[in-house]
Amino acid sequence: MSNNVYQLKQFSLQIFNQKEYRQLKNEIFTNHCYFFESSNLKPKIIDVGAYYGLSILYFKSIYPHCYITAFEPQPSAFSLLKKNIAKNNLDNIQLLNLALSNVAKLTTIYSEDSPDQWFSNSSLSPTFYLNQKKKTYLIHTEILDRYLNNTLDLLKIDTEGWESKILLKSQNLNFVKKIIVEFHPIKTNNFAILINHLKKYFTLFFYQENKQKSINNLILTKLLIIEGWKK
Repeated sequence: MSNNVYQLKQFSLQIFNQKEYRQLKNEIFTNHCYFFESSNLKPKIIDVGAYYGLSILYFKSIYPHCYITAFEPQPSAFSLLKKNIAKNNLDNIQLLNLALSNVAKLTTIYSEDSPDQWFSNSSLSPTFYLNQKKKTYLIHTEILDRYLNNTLDLLKIDTEGWESKILLKSQNLNFVKKIIVEFHPIKTNNFAILINHLKKYFTLFFYQENKQKSINNLILTKLLIIEGWKK
């Protein structure tokens, strides 16, 4: 594991590799892909796919007193996540070494098998690394609604192609004030079905390449951001 330690605003964190860190920092801290406004100074957040903690640090930078339940199933990433949260003495954070899915069970997660340890692309989809070497790990999954039973200010999901599996199973999205989802264009994701489900609960906006676009102009073969506000 890399011993690279970086200072980011008021935080200190350990990372896996510099190239991945620069990309994630640019997305989260420069482009503010997870920004949300809340009248609640102590907003409640569920972070699905927290990796080694950049999203958590971002949320704590804009809402220092927020409450976060964070999921990260990849074992190496979860180990580093725990270290980064402890290093910064952050409170009101629950860290769960679990994945969310459409069923609670023991299953396999797939990670890149390279010296770079680029684990942010870890996925439950067996086709995500179709043309790459991959490592596998046994992990536990749970259903979102087990944790979604009260008012939530933000639900953030970044699960490398498993977002539809998680969200289509949920019947409790009415508790969510705002949702931010990274939609990955792989076979396990059906955009139209997911959008029809989310429209029951949210007014939706779509972003690609940091620009808001109409749904008719979206390139569905590329990563996009779905944002929703409770109706």
